[in-house]
Amino acid sequence: MRYIGNKNRILNHIDKLIEDKQIKGGTFADLFTGTGSVADHFKDRFEIVTNDLLYYASVFSEAKINFEGIPNFTNFKKKYSMSPFEYWNTYDYSNEPYRFISLNFSPIR
Repeated sequence: MRYIGNKNRILNHIDKLIEDKQIKGGTFADLFTGTGSVADHFKDRFEIVTNDLLYYASVFSEAKINFEGIPNFTNFKKKYSMSPFEYWNTYDYSNEPYRFISLNFSPIR
């Protein structure tokens, strides 16, 4: 996920600064983490602390930092006999009165 204001373009500059200052290990704080791109970049070299005013950003970065790869979705696959990606990509929204986007991203409810 990418947002305006993400810090991907400055990762090389941050890397160079850390190298120039000979910083190795320790704690890396990614304040105003947003999508967690900086924290994700440094998680293999530092203990990571993330922070953001927006709750979704905190949850998003926690998942990105603490987990590797795609989850197995074992319980979902047992229940629906397919991955959640297959399920939602083939779901028939035509029977939904307001459709998915309206139900989840508008004040209809």
